[in-house]
Amino acid sequence: MKILWLYTLLLRLYPREFYDRFNTEMIEVFTQAWRRHLHRRTSLAAFCLHEFGGLLLSIVIEHRRANSRFGLRRLFRRRFVPLWLFVFSLVPAALLSQSYWGYVIVPASTISAVSSIDQIALVRFDAGYTPSVIPINELPNVVIPDFPPSQILSNVPPVLDIDEVLDPALVTHLSEALAREGVELGTIIEHPREPVVNPNGCGMSCFWSGVQPQLDGSLLVIYPEVVLEGQQRIEGMTMRVTPNEPGYYDLIKPAGYVVQGRDAHGSPIVFTAIASRVGGDRNRYYELTFTQASDGLILRNRLSYNFDISGLEGMNLPWIILFLFAPLLALWFTIRLLGSLMSVIGKRVTRWQSIA
Repeated sequence: MKILWLYTLLLRLYPREFYDRFNTEMIEVFTQAWRRHLHRRTSLAAFCLHEFGGLLLSIVIEHRRANSRFGLRRLFRRRFVPLWLFVFSLVPAALLSQSYWGYVIVPASTISAVSSIDQIALVRFDAGYTPSVIPINELPNVVIPDFPPSQILSNVPPVLDIDEVLDPALVTHLSEALAREGVELGTIIEHPREPVVNPNGCGMSCFWSGVQPQLDGSLLVIYPEVVLEGQQRIEGMTMRVTPNEPGYYDLIKPAGYVVQGRDAHGSPIVFTAIASRVGGDRNRYYELTFTQASDGLILRNRLSYNFDISGLEGMNLPWIILFLFAPLLALWFTIRLLGSLMSVIGKRVTRWQSIA
């Protein structure tokens, strides 16, 4: 747990005597607070501000209470400045990451709640949250970039059969549950089977490629011949896109996996991993785990966050900290260097004046 590692590291800022006496107890209290946060699904930004803000304030107070050897002035000595710069970079970085992505640290998949997997299906959702199975011969054997649902596949047994149809009752219950949970399916694009070109010939932005699903689950994508401005002609082409390629999922979103299995107690559960296009390059990812009952699905756990398919992907907390911390650290070293140079120059001027 990275957040516990960070908390443990910051505890080292306490006076030695206080740290030796209370660090174990404080780690235990923080761990309990983290578990309550996960159980209640409260705001991660609010949790971090409360816990880490209180921690930093407590560190300053304890140093003021300590004797002069461990006093407040010692805490702000030059050798501690890089650490404080890191802390001051961490807070805005955490807020920016939480605001943009929906997390401070990339959350782990909750697929572990499914102790045994019985069935899995690749599905696409319509505007009414109804899933339709996409028949594929085999699951991808690697994590697909820009398609987070594929991260769950490492937990799927390699010999598991892939569903070609879902039980109608499950389809109904799942669509009702997703609507109830307010899952954002975003932009749903229905591609024509044959390419469509604007008759005015306005270029590359004025045509729709044709998409034809194949029996093996692949997609046949047909690009038309296009005439650009200046009468430049681009030949048409046809290509086959398979579930092992990132471009495949851009053509079928909102899409993901529906997993049926059992938890550690043998109770039937349904797990869904869904990626949807919110707008432009902005996408959203959902994991929802339901207990399967005779009259519907009951939510057990939910995870969601944003992701980009270009430009800002991967620009989460560590990189934001780096972009904030590095300039501050460079500025501090520059100020120290200038201060040292001014000191040397001042001493030499004083020496020359005394000689004169």
